Formats: sequence, C-alpha cells, structure tokens
Amino acid sequence: MSTLMLSFEVFEAIASTIDRQHVKHGLNKITWFDCRDLTRKKINDLVTTWCDLNEWSYVAEYKTEEEFNTLSELLDLTIYYTGISAVQLFKWLGALIYNIDIEQVETMTSISDEQRSAFSTLQQIYTQLANTIVHDSEEYAKAYYSDYPAEHRNTITAHPDRKKGTRESKKPQLIELTIQANVQVQTKLPNYEISRQITDQTTFYFNLPAQIEVVKVVDMQTNVKAS
Repeated sequence: MSTLMLSFEVFEAIASTIDRQHVKHGLNKITWFDCRDLTRKKINDLVTTWCDLNEWSYVAEYKTEEEFNTLSELLDLTIYYTGISAVQLFKWLGALIYNIDIEQVETMTSISDEQRSAFSTLQQIYTQLANTIVHDSEEYAKAYYSDYPAEHRNTITAHPDRKKGTRESKKPQLIELTIQANVQVQTKLPNYEISRQITDQTTFYFNLPAQIEVVKVVDMQTNVKAS
C-alpha cells in the first residue's frame, strides 16, 4: 500500500459538502446519506480525525523520524465549498478510506475508541453514498427489477419441460393433502421432488413455484396417490 496525504482543500470540501447534506436534512429534504446524528461540530470533529488518521498512516507507512504532527490544525473548516457532486465526494471518501491504515498506525501509537468510531462513520457514509449514486443513475432506473430482458430470451437454453411465463403472471400451486405418512411431491423436472414427514392426521400445503408442473403426490408408505 502506498499511502498518500489528501490535500487540505479536499478535507475542507468534504466537511462543507457533508454539512450541506446535514442542512438539507434539517429542511426535511432528501439527503445522500443518513444525517440524523450529525451536527456542524460533529462534522468538523470527524473530518479533523480523518485528517489525523490519514497523516498518521502516512508517517507509519514511511517510518519517518518526525513525531506525529497535527496537520489538521491547519484546516480552515469555515470555508464553504460549493458545487461538489455526490460522485466527487464518493471518490474523495474512497481515497481517504484507502489511505488510512488503522493497523499500521497502531504499530506506532494507540488509537482511541472515538477515532475508531470516526473511521467507522467514514465507511458508513461511503457505503450509503454508493447506494445513492447507483439508485440515482439512469442505468439503474432503466434496469429490470424482476424480469429478464425480452430481447435476450432467445439466447437462453431452458429445460424443455419448463413452462414459459413469469412469476408475476402465475400464482404458486397449493396442493392439499390429508394423510398420515411420508409424502413426496413428484414433478417433471429431474431432481425436483419434495418430501415431508407427517406424524398425525393433518391438512397441509406444498407451496410450489408456478413454473413447476406437478406429476403426482404419493403416500410413500403405500405408494398410493394421496387425496
């Protein structure tokens, strides 16, 4: 791993962009990630900690003789950056995660629970931001939800006995049995059989996929078709 230090401007832009989402949350607007536990002070504390961890990872990686500095003290978190997209923030946070090595830092100094929590929050925001970017993309909006594209169906070699159609257009088959035995549901598909042990006289149902055609239901003890 080759550790890099992100620039001061990047940390400042990250802080102001996260804060902008926090403000949107206060106005009951949709945000890129969960902002319920964020305040301006907490955002500044998080970004300051991320900067420290990034710096310490750099020092630990290259084993420099200098003591851990506090470059975060040089940040000006009062500067408000605008025009930062979700994708740009996502890439910065990804670079930050990559360039923080907790285990490496621990070889030179201890890390507090608060600092660990700050890194965990960074990862959570990164993951939530990824979901937002994907869900907001045009490709995702056009993607199929529960069906396969019709134009590609002729390229698939399906089992000859499988019925055509989709699950949305057919309801599962309910097979009612009242017997006292080992029960087996046999279908036309090879290796697709369902068995169930019945200990008392009872009525139950087999819930089968709509595409599966039932051949017969037998009492395995007497091999007689069940009612």
